[in-house]
Order: sequence, then C-alpha cells, then structure tokens
Amino acid sequence: MESGGQPGNRNSADGKAYAQQLKRALAHLSGLDYEAGLFMIAQGVVKRALTELADAKEVADRIDGKPPQAITGADGGPLVVIAAQAHDEKL
Repeated sequence: MESGGQPGNRNSADGKAYAQQLKRALAHLSGLDYEAGLFMIAQGVVKRALTELADAKEVADRIDGKPPQAITGADGGPLVVIAAQAHDEKL
C-alpha cells in the first residue's frame, strides 16, 4: 500500500528518483561520494558568502532558518479581516 499522498500521485516517487540522480552526479563529478560533492558545493557558497550579500543571506538562512515574514494588508498597512456569517432565510 502506498503511504502519504493520494493514490496514483507520483510526485514523491519522482522527486526521490531525481534526488537519487543528483547524488549519482555529485559522486561522479567529485570523484568520491555524493557527500563529498555536497561539501564542494557548500565550500563554494561559503567562499562567495564572504563577499556577496545574497550568498551570505543564503548561508544565514540555512544555518539560522529564515526569519518569519509579517502578514500585512495593502501597502504594508494592517491586515483587514472581513467576517461573513451565513444564515438561513426561508423564502
């Protein structure tokens, strides 16, 4: 029996197949294993983070997590909530 998702939904399986191929490519190109390939990528990102703000933000977000984003209304103003109540009218 399939776990998670709707029956017939192949999104998870396809994602895993792609992840597997990425691991194979990382292993192949690093000449070692996929973890060595990931480490090589991480080194490049960290080196760029020392001089590039966008890369520094990416490193910080990965380590500390992304800061929460405010939910605001139009033009950054307060959020306006309109509540509606249903009622049963007999005609």
